[in-house]
Amino acid sequence: MRTAQTTRNADAALAACAEVCRNAAAASEACEAACLRSGRLDSLRRCLELSGDCADLCRSAARIAARPRAGVRHLKAVLRVCAALCEEYAVLCGRHDDVPACIVSKLACAQCVAACKRALSLL
Repeated sequence: MRTAQTTRNADAALAACAEVCRNAAAASEACEAACLRSGRLDSLRRCLELSGDCADLCRSAARIAARPRAGVRHLKAVLRVCAALCEEYAVLCGRHDDVPACIVSKLACAQCVAACKRALSLL
């Protein structure tokens, strides 16, 4: 049985997760723009492919995490996928340390992974 404190902790973790997901979405979009401007489309192709997906999924996860929780099962599924994609994208961005936006995106996505996992642990 969930206690009121457990519910408050989960709600706080979800609110924090939503905020971190929004930040990761913005960082992913900035990374995509920087990669496009770099003129290195061949070497940054995979980064470009994942950046849009990551931004879209993070934005969706933020919206879903911010809603009152009716469908916890679906929320958990979204947070798991968001964490997995952000983890993959963070690793990829870490390979492009010569693109400052990639470094920012790597850090934002790593924070998103941690926030999603924290929220999942409390649901």
